[in-house]
Amino acid sequence: MSPKAKFFTRLFAFLALSFIALQAYNRFCLFGNKCQPIYFSKYLSRTEGNQELELDFKVQNYRADLDFYTLKSDLITVANRLNTITFVAKNTTNKPIKFRPKLVVDPEEFADHIERLSCLCSQTYHLEPKEQIKLTMEFFIKPSIAKVRNLANDNNITISYEVE
Repeated sequence: MSPKAKFFTRLFAFLALSFIALQAYNRFCLFGNKCQPIYFSKYLSRTEGNQELELDFKVQNYRADLDFYTLKSDLITVANRLNTITFVAKNTTNKPIKFRPKLVVDPEEFADHIERLSCLCSQTYHLEPKEQIKLTMEFFIKPSIAKVRNLANDNNITISYEVE
């Protein structure tokens, strides 16, 4: 085998193994609550859509021991644009607490068209007494959202997190 063919064979093998290892790492992060997954799709260029979408962000907090809110309550975006929303969680007690937010998208048919790169719902959070943390949700709206029948009449989507 020529040196050039050896090089490309080794390069291909390295990239294939790296891709497999990255998938395993991402699964470990999602289920182990120890790290943040790595998504290369976040860095790829995408053609943005034309139709503006209005996103509202809400929090349904049913816990007395936790202040949980978003820093931005609304956003106007288009398909394929990277969006980042920051939430704040604060333990209001003198005891450690755990919580796991649950994502709710309304109307429900839009949920499949949101590509989440980081989601607060993917892990359980531990807060020490009086500790405050910022949590970030990163996502794209998929272009396939234009095919949803309700989008022609209403381009408003509500993304909320429930904490029980």
